Amino acid sequence: MKHTPWLILTVLFLISCGKKDDGSELNLASGSRTSVLGRASIGSQCPHGSISQPQSVALGLYNCAIDQDPLVLSEPPKTLMLQADCKKKWLNVRSMDRGSEKVDVMWEILPTGDFDMTVPGASVGIKNLEGEDSSCTSFTELRIVGKVDCTDRDRASISIEPVIWYLGRGKKPTNFGGTECRLPSGCYLAAETKLDQCI
Repeated sequence: MKHTPWLILTVLFLISCGKKDDGSELNLASGSRTSVLGRASIGSQCPHGSISQPQSVALGLYNCAIDQDPLVLSEPPKTLMLQADCKKKWLNVRSMDRGSEKVDVMWEILPTGDFDMTVPGASVGIKNLEGEDSSCTSFTELRIVGKVDCTDRDRASISIEPVIWYLGRGKKPTNFGGTECRLPSGCYLAAETKLDQCI
């Protein structure tokens, strides 16, 4: 039996899409953690349209050798809304803020329910990093790793293990007029949570 090129490419895409790596950042318990004053908000939207109240989740700062503990956020990460479609095997992630830094992406879920996506994130604001009463902005890259449980297709459960905001990896807007944070390479904010959709 011959395999057509499009079939081979499709199989390779499905194998690679959402594939997890063994990066140490995925195991938050093993990382060097700095406390954070400021929380992230993550919610879910039912395919039928109803929206759950976003959960407030604790953040940690990892892999970041700075002389500030806790890290104080003047502007936390933008609220994220997740929507899983168990029939089509898609996960939609979007930010509640629909401005110039909006996050809005569709990602394919593996047959096992796993997903691992990396997309441009939005900015976060940090206080007192550059000195007392100072404020700066860090532009982020967003990574979300987890699993969708479709045992009940009408009420999917989404485990996020974890969501990561890589600080300083995002693209600075051309019209940005503030102060960009000077952080060591590799710093990231992270959190874990579980969402029950359509409850």
